[in-house]
Amino acid sequence: IARKLEAVNDIKEPLKSNLLNGKWELLYTTSQSLLQTKRPKFLRPNGKIYQAINIDTLRAQNIETWPFFNQATANLVPLNSKRVAVKFDYFRIAGL
Repeated sequence: IARKLEAVNDIKEPLKSNLLNGKWELLYTTSQSLLQTKRPKFLRPNGKIYQAINIDTLRAQNIETWPFFNQATANLVPLNSKRVAVKFDYFRIAGL
């Protein structure tokens, strides 16, 4: 589905577009590190998950809500005008 969406996107160089900037609710992911499917169910994220992206500073943040309020912040390293490598460098567990 994601590849089909990318194919019809009018913005051919998304890393040069300010439209990517902002705080987005993550509606779908296959990321096991976000979903935590190997943890017992009561230790998994149960609320909304957001991703805040700032193309100007090349930073991104994953933000979990209820019940743990975990956060992970990353540097974005452009690989080309469409893709980035993500290097997480800061983690906040249970709001601490």
